[in-house]
Amino acid sequence: MREPQKPAWSVEGQTESVAVGAISRVKVIYEGETVDADEMEFKAVAEPPISYQLNDGTIIEIKHEVKKVYRLCDNRKADGSPIYLLNGAAHVRTETPKDSDEGHAN
Repeated sequence: MREPQKPAWSVEGQTESVAVGAISRVKVIYEGETVDADEMEFKAVAEPPISYQLNDGTIIEIKHEVKKVYRLCDNRKADGSPIYLLNGAAHVRTETPKDSDEGHAN
């Protein structure tokens, strides 16, 4: 049986806040290393759902809900811009046509 894949990042613990706009300073696991990150304040500007239609007519609607935003303190992208990590959830809703299950085993 395959080992479950570890997440690329996770939050370990909270310490003192130092960054402007930050709620708190936390330790996160990013690419296998423990690094400092600031939990950032944010507000949703728009949270529209994204919809996809399958060949059988099924509509899948996905809405992402961001609960926390972290900005890494000492790690940067190659171009020098900050790295942000998001903690949230994806909400999925489907609409399946009544005749889409024809010919499929249950």
